[in-house]
Order: sequence, then C-alpha cells, then structure tokens
Amino acid sequence: YNRMSNYFANGASRSYGSARTNYRTFLASTNETTWYDRLRGRCLQVVVDDVTGTAGSLAERLDAYGSRTGNATGLAHYRAVHVSESGEYRVFTLVPGATLAGSADPNATVTVTTTVEVSGVRIDYERRVRTDATGNYSVTVPYPGTYDAAGTDTAVSEAAVLNGTRVAA
Repeated sequence: YNRMSNYFANGASRSYGSARTNYRTFLASTNETTWYDRLRGRCLQVVVDDVTGTAGSLAERLDAYGSRTGNATGLAHYRAVHVSESGEYRVFTLVPGATLAGSADPNATVTVTTTVEVSGVRIDYERRVRTDATGNYSVTVPYPGTYDAAGTDTAVSEAAVLNGTRVAA
C-alpha cells in the first residue's frame, strides 16, 4: 500500500523500507515535534487508515484531523488534504504552520477554533493554549481559514501556513 501511495505522490515506489520500519512507531508516538522534525523534507504525505490509537497518540489525533482530543493537544504540523469517500483513509501533508499570537487574561486557557472542509468532509479543528503571566499566548495551526481565538476572529492565509508565518490575533 505504501509503494502505491508513493507512486501517486511522487513516482518513487521502488522501496518502502522506511515506512515498514517506522509507520507503527509513528502512529503510537505521542511526540508530534520529534516526528515532524524527522519527516519534514523527506515525506510528502502521511496516509493513515482507520486505526484506533492509544490515548494521546498521533494516531488518535490524526483520526481527529489534528484537532485536540480529550487525551491530548492538537497537532500543529499535520494538515488533512484528502479524505476517502468512505472516510477510512486520510492523507496529511506536513506544514510549518502559522503561529497565532495574541493576548487574553493572564494564566487563562484560550480555545482556538476553525472549521475547514476537506474532500467534502467538515472538520472542526480546535487547539487550547495557556496564556502566560502577562496574558500572551501563541499556538501553531496547520489549516488556513478564519480562527476564533479568545473571541477574536483572525484570518490565516495559505501562505502563512506554508511559510511558518506569525499572525497577530
């Protein structure tokens, strides 16, 4: 399956050793940053099937299209770009993400939300971030669109997501 996905993504379908060695470890991991650093520049896409991950795992959060779950924070660098008609398969691309930066009450939790559509599927993406003692916060998001952050709507462009741009909320 990996070789077929690679063929359609980039024509490189001769080998799947890396996927065979790392795929299950990747899905079971709870550390997004480690895997993003490891895969960016080497991996054009991540295809996941309808797998059930353990609490807080990347599999669980990818199943939620990168949104936060009851067990873990949302993902900053994995953006859904395709969902199969059955919903069983999801394709993600790795992006630097745009960093929303704003202020709210000191030491408060800020919920950041947007709704996007991928392959006709409505995705409600949510992150939560804690402000510091002066009320400042920043959170990286993988989808372009309008985000509601602490009651303020902020537009995040495609370019900001692809370039890792900081956006004032």
